[in-house]
Amino acid sequence: MRLALGLSALEQLKDPTVAAELEQIVATLQQWGTNLGQWNPVTYATTLFSTDAGTWKPVAGDVRLFKWCVIGSRMSVQFHVQNGAATGTVKVLYLSVPNTGYKIVTAPNAAVPTLAGIGLVSTARCGIWQNTSVYKPGTVGIVNARTDLPVLACFLDDTSQINTVANAGCFGQIDFEVQPAA
Repeated sequence: MRLALGLSALEQLKDPTVAAELEQIVATLQQWGTNLGQWNPVTYATTLFSTDAGTWKPVAGDVRLFKWCVIGSRMSVQFHVQNGAATGTVKVLYLSVPNTGYKIVTAPNAAVPTLAGIGLVSTARCGIWQNTSVYKPGTVGIVNARTDLPVLACFLDDTSQINTVANAGCFGQIDFEVQPAA
């Protein structure tokens, strides 16, 4: 960078090298800001929803909200899935966030909370749809999965069965650290 202290900005802009460097900086900042903080909807697909045991098959109409955004190095995911059909003894609902161009940043030797052997990178509060018209407090966490793509795990605080009447759902928001995927 050839910007010099003590010279006026106008004097520095006369130097073609400095002007080119400034244009490059402005272009980079515009590129970074293109989607900064813009919410991106997650396109419905049945493969985005799973459980620890049995099945969870919300239809498109059950997915009231599922979107993500990145500000700096923090990704936020908001979700609301209501009344999706579930079978088996479901204790954990998984929501997969498809390829966003970012990967999860994990602390390699950090102690993380676990649920049935699942390492969680980050946690937040959420609501669990356990019975018709009943939401209970729960936890959502980012699973320390084998892939870099975020997988959300939603469960009741007492880890009891979620789908007591063959339906299950969850809502909430979680924030976690990401970096651009290589």
